[in-house]
Amino acid sequence: MWNQLKKLVWDWRGVIWTVPCVTIAIAFLRISGWLQPLEWNALDLMFQIRPQESEDRRITIISIQETDLQKLGQWPISDRTLAQLLEKVQAQKPRAIGLSLYRNLPVEPGYEELIKVFKDTPTPIGIKKAIDDPFSAKINPPPILAELEQISASDLIIDGDGVLRRAFLFPIVSKEEILPSLGMAVALQYLEQEGILPAVSENEGWLQLQDAVFAPFEQNDGGYVRADDSGYQTLLNFRGSADNFPTITLTDVLAGRFDPELFRDRIILIGSQATSIKDHFYTPYSQGTITNPIQTYSVEIQANLASQILSTVLDERPLIKIWSDSQEYFWISGWSAMVAIWGWKYRHTKNALRLVAIIIVGGVISSIILASISYIAFLDGWWLPLAPSLLSSFGSTILIIVCINVSKLQEYNAALENEVKARTRKLEAALAELQSAQAKIIFQEKLAALGTLVAGVSHELKNPLHFIGNFADLSVDLTEELREKVIRYLPSDEYKITNETYQCLDTLVENLTEIQEYSQRANDILQMMLPHPHQQSFHYQLSNIHQLIDSAINLVFYSQKNRDNNFFVTVVKEYNTAIDLIEIIPQNVSRALINIIDNAYYTLQEKYLKDGQEFTPTLKIKTNNLQKEIAIIIQDNGQGIPLQIINKIFDPFFTTKPPQEGMGLGLSISHNLITEVSQGKIKLETKADTFTRFTILLPKKAT
Repeated sequence: MWNQLKKLVWDWRGVIWTVPCVTIAIAFLRISGWLQPLEWNALDLMFQIRPQESEDRRITIISIQETDLQKLGQWPISDRTLAQLLEKVQAQKPRAIGLSLYRNLPVEPGYEELIKVFKDTPTPIGIKKAIDDPFSAKINPPPILAELEQISASDLIIDGDGVLRRAFLFPIVSKEEILPSLGMAVALQYLEQEGILPAVSENEGWLQLQDAVFAPFEQNDGGYVRADDSGYQTLLNFRGSADNFPTITLTDVLAGRFDPELFRDRIILIGSQATSIKDHFYTPYSQGTITNPIQTYSVEIQANLASQILSTVLDERPLIKIWSDSQEYFWISGWSAMVAIWGWKYRHTKNALRLVAIIIVGGVISSIILASISYIAFLDGWWLPLAPSLLSSFGSTILIIVCINVSKLQEYNAALENEVKARTRKLEAALAELQSAQAKIIFQEKLAALGTLVAGVSHELKNPLHFIGNFADLSVDLTEELREKVIRYLPSDEYKITNETYQCLDTLVENLTEIQEYSQRANDILQMMLPHPHQQSFHYQLSNIHQLIDSAINLVFYSQKNRDNNFFVTVVKEYNTAIDLIEIIPQNVSRALINIIDNAYYTLQEKYLKDGQEFTPTLKIKTNNLQKEIAIIIQDNGQGIPLQIINKIFDPFFTTKPPQEGMGLGLSISHNLITEVSQGKIKLETKADTFTRFTILLPKKAT
């Protein structure tokens, strides 16, 4: 299983390397905050391409525009004007009135009238600037509304790029004070008449209105990195860029030019939409235009917040939802893996341009699919990490191309190394063959020179030895003839024959006999030496090794039986029948086998004479079939070879036999025939008085 895992890792090494590297790089960029602007822009783009929603007719905006200011001739509008406006609106019985106007100071004329209207009208909700920031200080609410506890917060949250994407539900959440934002306050008033009151969710302890749970924004939600998550915030799910709420001007309301249904049972928000007041902000919809970015007034932002709360509770319109960090990084790595797998599958494409084109097309297709999925998910309220996933896909496209090229270089280098190794092996084999051929040539030259020398010496010695033998024979005959004559004339001339004469005759006969024996021995040595250098005259043939072994055994045993018919050897044969014909010089191998078996027979006979009937002479011959060669094992249970002479056993003319029985050439000739001529090996193993084992290794084919 481990080997299968290693093979799997190697087969997909490019993907295994690419995906973690890209994911770690994207994670680092996200954590460092460098991807935050891209993720904000991706969110803004989703808002812009999403179909604009219809008007929320539960909310009406009374707009104070530039034309209204010109007619009134002042800003802020006077308390009397505001009091008249509130009286006309309250007469239409709205559910809630929100003043997106700061009234911390009196604006005469009409301050007392405004106070009376505030006291007599339970629905108006004023605002105050609750949070200190570097750009503006706190602003108090209208005093009378503060006493009546009909106040809310006007604070808004601007992201680092100057765009408003979040809103406070409660900018201040403390034991002393829980202050809702203006949009939240008017929405709660509206829902109260529906019988829906705020509660705390069971699991997390978050704000719950009926079945809708408002999870607070956290500092690393979505594409944000270490954002300010103070208070109780939410991501704004804007209804559209503009004109998503019924709007009427201040002048028209004061003049009575309105439909009462525009106010009845609705939320009324009163605020400025005059450019000169500069109460406007950039939103996701501002990013779509370059020359004249669309700006959204604070009263519209509060209207969007109120609408988001009402739609979530009453219409099941989704809030902006995000995944956990682990889910987001799994999603990012998944798109990296998709591109990496696509590219790695085509890594064997030979044309480099075609390979790059295939991988880029795969990356483009995956990016289109990713953008489509992200858009569809956004329609259902999910903000998926689009920008990091696109970067992950792009990074995988680049890195997998690099990995494929590196892999190809590695494979090319491996192929070159293998080719170099193969060529090196061929050169080594050629060198070995050349050395072998050179050794054979040298050996053959040595044999030829030795043959010439031995042949010459042998022929030169044979003539003198021949004459010595002949004269020895004649001398023996003459001695016998002399003996007969001495015996013949002994009766008549007995006085002439003495004991010394007989002794001299006997000594002469003994000497002549010795001369005959040693001349015959010298002749035998020459006969053994003559064929020793002439083995090159034979040729390689396909031969049956078992038949050669049997022939050698028969030749040795029959020749030895002629000398001693009372000695018998038990022969054990273990032939491997899987051995087929092998390519050898049969004459050479046969001669080597005969010499080794003859020595074995001799040592068995010697031990038999020593130990008598208790000893069972045994000769065991076994063959083994190896990969490129065969093994012939010849083992006897004779006297063994003493360790002090084992290194001399293959030396020429070295023998442990008596002079009359051995010349010391048999094993030397066998060693040369096996190792030099037949390119084989011979190995000797022995233990004194226990066994002697010769192992012969012969190649199956001639080299």
